[in-house]
Amino acid sequence: MNVNELRTRISRGILENIYLFSGPEIGEKLEMIGLLREKIFGNEKPVVYTFYCANEFDPVEFTDTMSSNLLFSEKKMVIVKNIEQANRNMTGILENLIVPSRIMSDNFESGVMKKSSVAKKEKELAAYYTNEGEYYCVKEGLKDSERKKIAVFFNAIGYCNIDPDTYLVMLNETSDRIPAGITNILSQNQHIIFWEMFENQKPVWVRQEFKKYNLFVDDAAVEFILDMIENNKYFLENEIRNIALSYDGLKKDDKRLITRDTIEEYLYHSKEETSFSLFSAMVDGNLSKSLEIAEKIFYSNDESLLNGLLWSLRRFLRALDLYENQNMSIEEIFQVLQITAKKGREEMNRGLKNYGYSHVSLMFYHLSGLDYDLKILPDELKLVRLQEFLVNFIGGDIKNLFLSGDLLTFQANNID
Repeated sequence: MNVNELRTRISRGILENIYLFSGPEIGEKLEMIGLLREKIFGNEKPVVYTFYCANEFDPVEFTDTMSSNLLFSEKKMVIVKNIEQANRNMTGILENLIVPSRIMSDNFESGVMKKSSVAKKEKELAAYYTNEGEYYCVKEGLKDSERKKIAVFFNAIGYCNIDPDTYLVMLNETSDRIPAGITNILSQNQHIIFWEMFENQKPVWVRQEFKKYNLFVDDAAVEFILDMIENNKYFLENEIRNIALSYDGLKKDDKRLITRDTIEEYLYHSKEETSFSLFSAMVDGNLSKSLEIAEKIFYSNDESLLNGLLWSLRRFLRALDLYENQNMSIEEIFQVLQITAKKGREEMNRGLKNYGYSHVSLMFYHLSGLDYDLKILPDELKLVRLQEFLVNFIGGDIKNLFLSGDLLTFQANNID
């Protein structure tokens, strides 16, 4: 089932109690969760629990949350993030919701088997369970293909080991593989893959978004936006809306045209901290300010942080290459890189004086590792990892000797 079919089914009230939303597109996942919440809770206050598949995951708390009845609401939604990190224990718990390891005998005989008989699956299903008195228990050592068959049987009769008013949504947030024990037993109506737009679709989509605000956008600005902002519709929509709402304070004329200069000016003069303001503090070599800005951005859950740093570092590295390796003048570099904004030129000028090509090349390489760590590490370690990157960037250049072990030199150079 694709995303449009899922949207239609939700609007008609055809809901599954268990979903897996996989794939790289984040914005539409959030949209579908929002639609589910509206359809499940209506005018009631949503009751939503969120768990993360990581070191802090508590299987007992999760199981209690899935099975407990609420005093103040009949319905609840449980969201499990980073499902690709599910270990064997977690995978077993989730499997049990779809292929129950044991079912009370009365329920199995009067409910499950009766419905299985109607579906002409009675003998096949009975072959996978053994009667152990109070319960029917699934046989040990079942193959993945056999578990898949059981899941299909239960799906056909509308049975799962979850309360009808409880809804589970599992999300993956990296490109890492999801455990097969989960994906193999979900139906096509339960597992929906959210794909990003094709590359050739993105520029057209960006132009259409600006057109909603009666604004036009040139090619350079479109390319800049797609490089700078997290690659999904949700964050692109938000940032385009913010740029559009700020346009009247930025415009130089009445052509209603968004250029790259317009967007850079918006980012430089934004009252909120962004990856632009963070990078500006970094090229100044101001560690305390960089750490302060990074913390503000981190706790604001700005998903475009890494994209902005990547774009800024890539341009900075190109400038350093032209300056050090090709002996270009600063004015020539400004022309090649199309840096026209006064603040952008001043920032680049300072950066060329503070850092060398070899060091920034190394930090550009380490940025990919930072990106990965910010996706997989527990929340309490993500900020530490970001701070470590900033310390190494600002203190690690050959112009001060932190990475060589001269901590006193590093401290002396970074006293406010």
